[in-house]
Amino acid sequence: MKKSNMTAELQLLKLIETLSDKKKTLSYKEFISVLSATKSIHNNKQLIDNLIQSLRVLSQTKVYNKNNLTKREKQVFLLIGEGLKNIDIANEFNLSKSTVETHRKNIRKKLKLNSNENLFAVALQYSMQYQNGNGDDNF
Repeated sequence: MKKSNMTAELQLLKLIETLSDKKKTLSYKEFISVLSATKSIHNNKQLIDNLIQSLRVLSQTKVYNKNNLTKREKQVFLLIGEGLKNIDIANEFNLSKSTVETHRKNIRKKLKLNSNENLFAVALQYSMQYQNGNGDDNF
């Protein structure tokens, strides 16, 4: 790994550790900054750019009502936000991969999301809120 990449990675790890120690969450702007900084050490810069763009679009749109999701869809949604693949989600709940794909399709339809990138961005937001104890109240 290049020295500059190692320095960037260490800085990001230090920031995450500091936030964790202080039990602080990132603001939207701080989170975008961290994602932007991640581009210098991540192999897939386009993925990071797509995620940032999706988050920017989502921040300017309505709040999504996840209350019309079923219990299982909420569980799948949470794991999507944690970055799990369909097969991993299927294994977690002892479901078939096609059942998970159907859940993803239904979640996208109910939340009126037009792409998998937007689904992941909204699921990531939900996952972060859930981890901070706000998953069921502030979505």
